Parts: sequence; C-alpha cells; structure tokens
Amino acid sequence: MDVIDILEKLGSDAGLRDAPLQELERALAAEQIDVSVRAAMLSGDRVQLQSLMGAGAQFSVIMPGEEEEEAPLDGDEGEEPPHDEDGVA
Repeated sequence: MDVIDILEKLGSDAGLRDAPLQELERALAAEQIDVSVRAAMLSGDRVQLQSLMGAGAQFSVIMPGEEEEEAPLDGDEGEEPPHDEDGVA
C-alpha cells in the first residue's frame, strides 16, 4: 500500500481519523512505509510529507483578461443614423 492509499484509508475510517496517537502508530507500523514518511504522518507535518513524496511547490497565476469596451449609454455613438425610404440619411 502506498502513502496515498494509507492517507485515503486514514481519512475514510472515522475510527482512525479521530484515533489517539498510539492507535495511529500501531496502524502505520503495520503498513510497509518508510520510517521518515511515517514520522511525518504522525506529526502532521504536511510540508515534510509533501517533500518526502516528491511534491513540489504548488501555486497558480491568474492573469486578468483584456477589458471589453462598454457600449455608450446614450445610444447615439457608434450607430449609423436611420435611413429613410430613399436611403438618404
């Protein structure tokens, strides 16, 4: 069982999720995981656990798009004048 599977098991089992530290130690000792990973899990050191699993920094960049021009409020600008039946403005 890999680390992700163990974390899923701990998160989905209410008995393990809220268990005392000694019970978690016993449950993790039964799994075939590295001692340093087990120590990070027991201490709740998320940064160390991510590092041991090879996860890099996670970030995202949000770039605003170009603003669209708003339509004129008075309705006169940008419109062609109405034509009469002869096509004359």
